[in-house]
Amino acid sequence: MKKIWKSALLSLILLLLLSACGKPEPPQPTAGPSAAPVETPIPVSDTRYLRYDVTEEAQFDLSYEDHFFTETELILLGKRKGATLLLRVPLAGGDAAELPLDKAYKQAAAGPDCLWLGDRMELVRLDAAGQQTLSLTFPELIEDLFCDETGRLYVAHRNSLTLVSDSGEKESISLPKDYTGGSLCRLGSREIAVFASRIKGPVARLQRVSSGALVPLDVGDANIGVLASGDAGADFYYLESNYMDLLSEAGRVFRFSGGASTPIFDLAGTSREGKVRGFCPQGADFLLVYGGDEGTGLLRFTPTEAEKKILTVARLNNNHYITELISRFNRENPEYYLINRFYLGLDTDLMTEMLELDILAGDRPDLLDTMLTNLEVYGTKGLLRDLYPMIDADPTISREDFVPSVLRAMETENGALYRMWPTFELYTCIEPAAYVGDAEGWTPEDMYRIMEENSELILFGRSNDGARALLNWTLTGVMDRFADFETGELRFDTPEFVEYLAFLREMVERARNYDGGDALLGILAVGSTSGFSRGVTNAELADLRIIGFPTWEGTGLRCTGLYSFSVFDGTGNEEDAWAFIRWLLSEELQEEAGGLPMRRSVLEAQLEEIRNGAPETTVTQFVDPIAAASGTNTETVTYTLPAVPPLTEEQLSTIRRLLDGIDGVYEDTIRHPCYFIIWEECVNLFKDAKTPEETARAIQDRLTIYLAERAS
Repeated sequence: MKKIWKSALLSLILLLLLSACGKPEPPQPTAGPSAAPVETPIPVSDTRYLRYDVTEEAQFDLSYEDHFFTETELILLGKRKGATLLLRVPLAGGDAAELPLDKAYKQAAAGPDCLWLGDRMELVRLDAAGQQTLSLTFPELIEDLFCDETGRLYVAHRNSLTLVSDSGEKESISLPKDYTGGSLCRLGSREIAVFASRIKGPVARLQRVSSGALVPLDVGDANIGVLASGDAGADFYYLESNYMDLLSEAGRVFRFSGGASTPIFDLAGTSREGKVRGFCPQGADFLLVYGGDEGTGLLRFTPTEAEKKILTVARLNNNHYITELISRFNRENPEYYLINRFYLGLDTDLMTEMLELDILAGDRPDLLDTMLTNLEVYGTKGLLRDLYPMIDADPTISREDFVPSVLRAMETENGALYRMWPTFELYTCIEPAAYVGDAEGWTPEDMYRIMEENSELILFGRSNDGARALLNWTLTGVMDRFADFETGELRFDTPEFVEYLAFLREMVERARNYDGGDALLGILAVGSTSGFSRGVTNAELADLRIIGFPTWEGTGLRCTGLYSFSVFDGTGNEEDAWAFIRWLLSEELQEEAGGLPMRRSVLEAQLEEIRNGAPETTVTQFVDPIAAASGTNTETVTYTLPAVPPLTEEQLSTIRRLLDGIDGVYEDTIRHPCYFIIWEECVNLFKDAKTPEETARAIQDRLTIYLAERAS
């Protein structure tokens, strides 16, 4: 949970926002008209994407309810110690004037000589002295208020818009069908517009009020979140929509003008906590209100001469951990701003096609989050940069800095490195010694034989998705025998693969009749050195062996990363994209990240720690790490791990043997689209609706077509 910024000021004093010296007299809230409007400076035109710094700020001991910017003041509505009050903050510097209110209100707006306050379906107008001069009721709830410079008030409801004259006369305008009224703002043309909080049909999201009628304003695909009124340089401004509009989410501010959106700056590195409530332009600067139940703040953002490089990362998943990493990168690296470009949907093929259409259109992202992608195809098509030359050219890092076995496992057949995992997990099998003996490795034929000789055994423990889990765990050891996705060579129609499918079908049937007993395959997934130490010191392992997955070649020891990244080639931003990966590989990030670190120095330090044992620790982790990586289930569980005694040299040697023996990558039907196709065809096999021969042919045909389409 993010902690909301909290203020405890003894007095409400606003820092100078516009004046570099001197301090004008504070405004008097109880008498006289408001100060004459001042002309807003025309924003500086600059097509560069610049870094903006916080140059001034003010904090208020006031829980936030609503706000309204005039030419000269910020109106803040909120509560302090249960009492509702309104602050009038002069933008030219000076003390904030307080106006206590006799009841709670939800909305506020300011006219030339008055204040408007709304609550549910009631509206009151106060004069400059705080005395009520008008009271109105409406048949609909009030969603938002906005008062223009002529004194006319605009009241947004869910289904209509009400215009209130200075005398209190009301004019109602119906909103379009399937349109739900939301925020109001002033356009650069000085017209008022209403932005839909929700639409259900083909309706323009922004409707401007012109001559008493609504005129749609096409905003295209703009990802509009918090709105700000326009000026001489824009129809309006907006903060892109993000999770809860938190200031720490470091969203970008856009200018909308002439039917197009242009990013101006971002909020990365602000180092404040709270929800963005609103903002407004002031010349080249922007004033921003943020906060929540525990306090409210005001920031001034001023452009610097430092340019930022905008980078994009293509993502076919919504892993929240990756999103947090990207936000942190933006906060800690002010010369860059990395943008998530999501390709999300229920159909993996459709998501991939959407990405490939962007590539064909010349809109290639800078980075690729490789989960749910067929990395081999992208590499052979020349779309990805080989990371080895980038590592070799980087004076701050070298190949020797990484765990060598894992680095080799990530390589393609031609020796290129198209992806990098900041951290990894080790996957292997634990088998009862009574069945596998002292073997250091075994083949699928060994597995077939053991299961045939021991009819009481099941291959894998029961689960909610036993057939799919069984396929996942066994495919990783045999896939190299039947497919080379890099070259497109497939051998799924061979008798050997048919035999494998027939065996799996028999094992699924045997598991259906399971009533207790041994399972041949136990899965060991290790994501930390402390997990390693607890595993090898577990007394229950005394009669078990760790000898890898059954495979025809290699050790059967596999590794994977819950997240990994590739660099797209041909963007002109390859070195900048590499800077993000290099940051992920820094020792500081490696020490903090979950999983086993890729940096050898960090891994060796962690191994040295567990040599001496580990104290009792409390751990919070995802209930389903694979589902969490895909963004489908981020539920966590917290539990306490008992203390671990110091390791013997033999136990430490076992850990090093497993790490050094990694020779392949673990993929499954969730992570890899080709594996998913195999699973889809095996569903009917496990239901006895297809024979192994029919299933093998279907897999061969579908993957042949799939790879051919991606290669074209």
